Amino acid sequence: MSECTQVSDPGTQRIASSCRALTNVNWKGCMGVTDTTITSFFVNPITNEPHATLPSLRYLNVGLCNKISDTSTFQLSRLIQGNSKPTSNVGLHTLKFSGCFNVSDASLDSLRTMILESSCNTTTTTATAIPTGSLRLLCFSGCYKITTPAITALTTLLPHLESINLYSCPQVTNEAIISISKTCPRLLSLVISKCPLGDGAAVSLGEGCPRLHTLYMSFLTGSASGGGGGGGGGGLTDVGVKAILRGCRELKLLDLSRCDGVTDDGFFLAVENQCYLDGDCRMDIDDDDDNGDDGDDLADKSERAGNLGLQVLIVRACPRLTFEGMSRFVGKCPRLLTLDVLGCAGFGVRERERMKELVERGTG
Repeated sequence: MSECTQVSDPGTQRIASSCRALTNVNWKGCMGVTDTTITSFFVNPITNEPHATLPSLRYLNVGLCNKISDTSTFQLSRLIQGNSKPTSNVGLHTLKFSGCFNVSDASLDSLRTMILESSCNTTTTTATAIPTGSLRLLCFSGCYKITTPAITALTTLLPHLESINLYSCPQVTNEAIISISKTCPRLLSLVISKCPLGDGAAVSLGEGCPRLHTLYMSFLTGSASGGGGGGGGGGLTDVGVKAILRGCRELKLLDLSRCDGVTDDGFFLAVENQCYLDGDCRMDIDDDDDNGDDGDDLADKSERAGNLGLQVLIVRACPRLTFEGMSRFVGKCPRLLTLDVLGCAGFGVRERERMKELVERGTG
């Protein structure tokens, strides 16, 4: 029912109350949906009595339903299973609150509290067991009220978390990402664009999240106050780019658009003469060699050097990137399918076309 703008509580209440076996619900963009609908998953709206059993809900997307607030999260937290295993199919798995600007730290605190309570009530709990929640995917994009302490406290209990979206959360700082990188090693996808972050966040991701395959870090400029490792962002520089490319070996998509502190060196030096899985391997590639076996050679080296698996790189409006520098980087990335340099001052129309040809030639 995504984007059904005419849908509102009277209709969705009936669904929530009657369809107890529903596991996946997508009401994104249904702006008439409020906390009243979410409450109907737990309380019969006609009799005002609690339902005998909890709903089977595992996936809920109420993005852009801007009337949703902390009240909904208090209810939904009851669906979280404690002491969850990585392959568990029980409990709330996905929560998407994109654009729900009434969601605050209180929501995150309620989720954390329920993980702790549920873990204590689980028969398999031992004295040394660390509480772990069933949540695998969280989206708080545009939820500007949430802060670093609340995010840190929650994600500490989510070691199996695979995806989190914190786009445009102005109170989420380097400390939050540093904590996530330490406590969520299974993370596959991360969106932290338009947050006051810097190299401290990037370096921690390179060190702690080797499984990342999707990373959005755009609009990390130097306008935020403070140093790269502290609360202030400091903006992303070559230090952070190199750390990501060297540490996140399974990365497939990277978006660094409008990061004005990034230069060619951040990319090229990250891949020059680097090999992480074979200590004797050196990535010395002669772009002009016409030997017919070069393609197989390159592919084999790429398999062993994880940083060369990048397929999509988006660097729109990065003013310090040049055609010469990025063409060297492309030569080291035979799997690159897309390099988006639109708006980069160092690329005119002709340079963009030439870069496109280089990318296509490298994957042909």
